[in-house]
Amino acid sequence: MIELLVLAGQIGALIVLLLAFLILAYWWGQRSFRRMGPLRLEVARGSYALGDTVHCRLVTTVRSPLRVERFMFALACREWVRWEEDDIDAMGEPTRRTDSKQAEVWWCDRAVPGPRELRAGEVLDLEAEFELPIEGPPTFAAPHNSINWVVFFHAAVSNGPDVEVREVLTVQAARRLSAPASKRA
Repeated sequence: MIELLVLAGQIGALIVLLLAFLILAYWWGQRSFRRMGPLRLEVARGSYALGDTVHCRLVTTVRSPLRVERFMFALACREWVRWEEDDIDAMGEPTRRTDSKQAEVWWCDRAVPGPRELRAGEVLDLEAEFELPIEGPPTFAAPHNSINWVVFFHAAVSNGPDVEVREVLTVQAARRLSAPASKRA
């Protein structure tokens, strides 16, 4: 009986250590976000047509000093596909298995000159523009696949985890044949 109590105590201690580790890992992962302040990635709302120019802007007020090695905006088109297959499990029973894949269909990035030392209270205001490819796919969603356009902002922070925020765009199944229209955030 005493051995069971000792074992239960050891298991309880392991659970407490695991929870403490998870809390510490979460705190560390959010450290750069806290130091950079509330990040606001602005992209004009509404639908875009293929060929339009997407204007992106990131604004934040830095909370505590930090050094950022590299800033980057990116525009990506991702396709996601999900399917089901009939299979046979280890016992010889028929089962249905679901699988999925994701792929980058199109990617473009814009680096902002760096590195930069940011001071507490400093307003960080960065901008970038992307042109949606004329021959790209529009946004699409169905039960078994989807195509999404996403704007990313990534900051490589010295002595801390990187920071990334994203915003999803809606791209219509229309093409801009004249000069691309620009939407300002």
